[in-house]
Amino acid sequence: MRYRDPSDQCRNLYRFIRLVLGDEVSDREIARRWGMDEKNLRELKKGVHVVPKLSRLADLADMLGVHRYYVLEAASGVPAEKVYEILTRNLLEDQLRAVDSAFGGLPPLEKERERVLTALQRAVLEAYRTLEPEELFLRVSRELKKFEFESHVFFLDQESGCATIRHSSFHPRLLHMAEAVTGLSLGQFRFPVERVPTFRSVVEARRPVYLPDASVLLYEILADRQLRRFVDRMKRLFRILEVVLVPVTARGQVAGVLATGRHGKLSDAYMPEMRSFSEQLSCSLENALLFKQVKDSEERLRSLFEHLPEGVFECDGSGRIVQINPAGADVLGLAGPEAAVGRPIDTFQLLSPNARVVRKEVRKSRDTLVQNVVGVALKADGTPFLADVTFRTRFDRAGAASSTEGVFRDISQRAV
Repeated sequence: MRYRDPSDQCRNLYRFIRLVLGDEVSDREIARRWGMDEKNLRELKKGVHVVPKLSRLADLADMLGVHRYYVLEAASGVPAEKVYEILTRNLLEDQLRAVDSAFGGLPPLEKERERVLTALQRAVLEAYRTLEPEELFLRVSRELKKFEFESHVFFLDQESGCATIRHSSFHPRLLHMAEAVTGLSLGQFRFPVERVPTFRSVVEARRPVYLPDASVLLYEILADRQLRRFVDRMKRLFRILEVVLVPVTARGQVAGVLATGRHGKLSDAYMPEMRSFSEQLSCSLENALLFKQVKDSEERLRSLFEHLPEGVFECDGSGRIVQINPAGADVLGLAGPEAAVGRPIDTFQLLSPNARVVRKEVRKSRDTLVQNVVGVALKADGTPFLADVTFRTRFDRAGAASSTEGVFRDISQRAV
């Protein structure tokens, strides 16, 4: 379940803040720590405020003392209670140390099982700690390596139906030997998933598959008979007797497969844990891709904002400037955008260059769009100039102004 409505997402984010901080901290104190106007926090609480931007969510994560991942999850609509449960469950370093210290008193089989489960828990924790899709598998593989797992990451190209090796935990010298034996460049090697029945079954079923003999997979991948005779040699070289293929899904499709083994110490008895491992890795990848999409979108909008030739500004509900682009600062005669932040927009008369026209437009709609109003505005030093202004004022459910965004330009030269 994920809340889709912005109002529900706002209320959900506030609930997460409360779950982390408890009820002892007042809204005023939360707003102060976060650097937010208390009125805006109350609107967030009621669901009448827009979900904050990534930079503000990052500030919130720092204020709460949690990883940004959890704040992003709550802001994107994952129920606050679920996010908080994951947060508390993943704070298990002390528990893991307790498990490690208890190994000495366990029978060999129990001790081995606890070690495998601890490895999977730590790997999942590493996956949750990163919001970079490209780093996720690398960090998971490195964590598993600490517990004697060897792993290979295969990425699937949905258009071509082929798989490629993106990462291997093998020592570079060992990889070089493998390339010398097979005559293949592992970094460029591709194979059709359709040709490898084991891979195809993982992709179609979206469930982990256990192979007691890794050579079965190698035979399928290395379809060339001339290469197959090297399989036995590779098997002795890599010293892996078994492999578990763990599918990782994103956006409704299998995006990759993590192939991992532990020198003959894994069995099909671990498949329930491997299925859970697969689901949690998929969840982490999905969130990392979502974060990247939002981040890329914000970067594109920021680039557009920074390079537009017209002035662009945004104000909060009280009429103070939140941000302005370089072109706007230049028109107003300011040293830079930062010189405008926090100043009342009324200082420059940008919202009332022609008061009669503005009042007429405002009466038409609560979500007011005032287009191409021409009138006299002021620069920072009080110098008047002829401005062409278009702006929109948004109102909350209570009828109070919540924000204003606008575009303006200096048309003094045209008038002449």
